[in-house]
Amino acid sequence: MNALSKQASFKPDFEPSRHFKGMMREIILLMADGKVRSLYEITAHVYRDDEDGGPITAENVVKVTLCHNRKKLRQLGWELDGRKGPGKYRLYPTKAAQK
Repeated sequence: MNALSKQASFKPDFEPSRHFKGMMREIILLMADGKVRSLYEITAHVYRDDEDGGPITAENVVKVTLCHNRKKLRQLGWELDGRKGPGKYRLYPTKAAQK
């Protein structure tokens, strides 16, 4: 059983590595618990292995990655909510996906 299938909020058949690679996969794994995460927290997680903390524009890179993957997430039954405050994001299943 993988880490995501243990999470109550994710459907057992949703495996990020099948649909996403690289940065977006790391973001999904971080946000698997459905908690609100700050842009700083997401960026720090994505660039945790980079001794410099990533590029100067690291937060913009993360924002663009999130923006470009919203449609794909919706098609898979997930919503990325960025309305929890400035620089705050939450990943959760849509009502249709919960049934």
